[in-house]
Amino acid sequence: GKAGQKMRRKLGLTGSDAGTLEDDETALTKLKQERADRKRVQTARSAKKTVKKRIREDIADGKRGAYHVKRSELRRMELEAKFDALRERGGDAAVEKELAKKR
Repeated sequence: GKAGQKMRRKLGLTGSDAGTLEDDETALTKLKQERADRKRVQTARSAKKTVKKRIREDIADGKRGAYHVKRSELRRMELEAKFDALRERGGDAAVEKELAKKR
């Protein structure tokens, strides 16, 4: 697609000059790392969005007053949302695997 072509042009993978195998491998690892970074950022963004939505709903229902959430509580809620999303994608085994990595 257009985004892929733009990225290949940025990395210098298009054109008549064929790169060496090592250059191609380094470019591939760079692309994989960038994709993983984008995925990680997207997960964090969606977790934060879920937390903010939950807070807005709680305020609308009258469960909590309109106040600034403590940073530690916000972090805990984002972590819960992240693990909920992980559980939806990969089940409990994926969550256990992630927790094992943290330890």
